[in-house]
Amino acid sequence: MNDKLNARVIHSLINFPIDQIEVYDQLPSTNEEAQTEVWQRPGMIIANEQTKGKGQNGHHFYSPANNGVYFTVIFPAKTEFVQNPGILTLGIGVAVTQAINQVYGIDSQLKWVNDIYFDDSKVGGILTEIQSNENNQPENFIMGIGLDIGIMPFSRNEDQMVGSLNVIPPLQRNQVIASIYDHLYAIYYKWTADQIILEYIKHLMWLNDWVSLINQGREMSGQLVGINDEGHLLLKTSDDQMMNLDPNETQNIRKKESGS
Repeated sequence: MNDKLNARVIHSLINFPIDQIEVYDQLPSTNEEAQTEVWQRPGMIIANEQTKGKGQNGHHFYSPANNGVYFTVIFPAKTEFVQNPGILTLGIGVAVTQAINQVYGIDSQLKWVNDIYFDDSKVGGILTEIQSNENNQPENFIMGIGLDIGIMPFSRNEDQMVGSLNVIPPLQRNQVIASIYDHLYAIYYKWTADQIILEYIKHLMWLNDWVSLINQGREMSGQLVGINDEGHLLLKTSDDQMMNLDPNETQNIRKKESGS
């Protein structure tokens, strides 16, 4: 099976409306490219390789050629997600896990808020941005997705285990892109926030485990007990205080061996 990325093949595999699919051999960043174009309807930009892939908090997302899927989905902005973009990020994560299972039969997990994990290693990430019009009004959501499918040549950085789905070629990249798009379209246009949260929690790493993290520059720890209706992490501390943590203020979440 030919595993070369192909817009026509992807379009034929998609079951929901899409206006435009652009495939590039190389781009600095699919999210950056999407921000430069005008979108009236759903679309997608795909790159075989990114030289300056964007990760969360300004980090670089290593995106080698012929090894994974690196693409951006563009949907017209919906009021409920503009008001609560954290829920959209959760929904994108759900779509990716559903597609991984559909195409490869693999059960993946979600590390709050936007990392995809398999076999205790990060295999992908999500970056959600807004494209605004000349009046600074939200016009589109720019939803970047990166997923490592083949065996990675090396880790992205030394302090984080980075893996892949370890799929033996062919990698079925066209199929998984189409599947992610279909699942994301259904979630974006048809699901409620409650549905998204319930499904996200099914894949949430370390649920009911003790974790440590950095919140507003301060190290803290507690039991990860769930997600609230804004997509914030619920953390129960050792003194039974319930913390409601905003993803924009929280980083470096890790599992602890005990509640000490």
